[in-house]
Amino acid sequence: MPDVPADFPRTAGGVVSGAQPKRCLILCSDGLYRESSSDEVRQERYELCEDLAHQLRDVALRDAAQHSHEEVLRRVRVAVQENDWTTPSETTWLVQRLRTLLAW
Repeated sequence: MPDVPADFPRTAGGVVSGAQPKRCLILCSDGLYRESSSDEVRQERYELCEDLAHQLRDVALRDAAQHSHEEVLRRVRVAVQENDWTTPSETTWLVQRLRTLLAW
C-alpha cells in the first residue's frame, strides 16, 4: 500500500448553502463526527485519486493534440467536478498530480 503524500488533502471540505456558516463533517467508524477523515479513509481517497490521475493521463495526451496543456487540465478539472468523483480539494490535488505525470 503506497504512502499518502503529505500534500494530499486531509479535510472533508465541501460547501453548504445558507445564511449561517456551516461546517462539513465526516461520520467516522467510531461514531464520532470529525472535520478530517481517518487515516484509513484518507488512504482510500488517495488511492482513488492516484488511480484516476493515471487513467486520465492517456485522455489528456489525446486531448493535447487539439488543445493547450492548460486548456486540457482545465477540461479535466471540469469533467471531474461535474462527475463528483472527488472533493474540490482532491480535484485540485488530482490536477496537479496529472500535471506532474504529464511533465507539463
